[in-house]
Amino acid sequence: MVILSRALNREVGVIMLAACVVLLLVSLASQFRIYIEAVARGALEPGSVAPIMFNLMPQFLGLILPIAFYIGLVVGLVRWHKDNELISLHTAGMGQMRFSLALIPLTLGVTILCAALQFYITPAGVERAAAISAANKTLDAFDLITPKQFTPLAQKMQIYAEEINEQKRMKNIFVYGFDDNTVLAVLSQGADLTEQRENRFFRLSDGFAYNLDPSTNELVKFQFVSADIDISPEIPRISINNLDALPTALLMASNDPRYQSLLWWRISLVLLVPVLFFSVVITQQVTPRRTAGLRLLSVFLLCVGYIGLLYAARTLADDGAPAPLVYGATHLLVLSLVYSWYRRYRN
Repeated sequence: MVILSRALNREVGVIMLAACVVLLLVSLASQFRIYIEAVARGALEPGSVAPIMFNLMPQFLGLILPIAFYIGLVVGLVRWHKDNELISLHTAGMGQMRFSLALIPLTLGVTILCAALQFYITPAGVERAAAISAANKTLDAFDLITPKQFTPLAQKMQIYAEEINEQKRMKNIFVYGFDDNTVLAVLSQGADLTEQRENRFFRLSDGFAYNLDPSTNELVKFQFVSADIDISPEIPRISINNLDALPTALLMASNDPRYQSLLWWRISLVLLVPVLFFSVVITQQVTPRRTAGLRLLSVFLLCVGYIGLLYAARTLADDGAPAPLVYGATHLLVLSLVYSWYRRYRN
């Protein structure tokens, strides 16, 4: 039994780790693109990218690990079925329950790791990542504009400056923008950054403005000595939900619907591991040659559907629905569907 448990846990564990690495790389790649864009725009210091991604990694792992565990279970057991190893064990007198118990050490270990990630490691990591992101001060508007390059601005506008001197005055400016009814182009000899209360804008001097109405093709041209345009640069922000940084103990002591929803979300991601294990245990009792392909397909369908239902439950709980009720109903629904699937194909 010990040898069987080691071999089976090693088989499932290797596949689980491989799936975990692939899914983690895919998740981090999408975030890395956002961080690089923020660095290029001056909203984030280059040295902050690695610490932020490292501290947010447990948050990704908290969701990826149960999925990778399920993939490892299904693919590993299918491989044993194809090699007739499970049939040989069954012929030798090993019952289904005894065989399933061989996977308990790995299941228990993954469950404990998920609990540590959800309840302790992830909140601490998100808090550190938010602190690093907040420490990056917003750069001055002039620092975000590169001479002789078009820079995106607010209100669907672009700006081009031929030169920015040491006094932070731009020379030979071209600004254009558009909305549903108007196309605007502005030529100016210079511009200075001006602040008035909480508003920041550029004060253009000595130039011409062209206003085109696309519906009538009417072009209006006028000359100005001074003109103010609100063109505060749009800075891509790092999306870090500070709510995810709240300690689990604080969530347990609060009656706020959002806090309760987040608490049960964390609990549900931990319960995801034993629920998926149970689904594999009862469905793999079906004749393997009959359903091996279907079981591989169910990896995608069950995981995506299950997590999608959990996200829907979180939305309902955030809106004020009782969190234990909606999350509990979600888990019971998935277990009922799995058991119904087992009964259908078993008979």
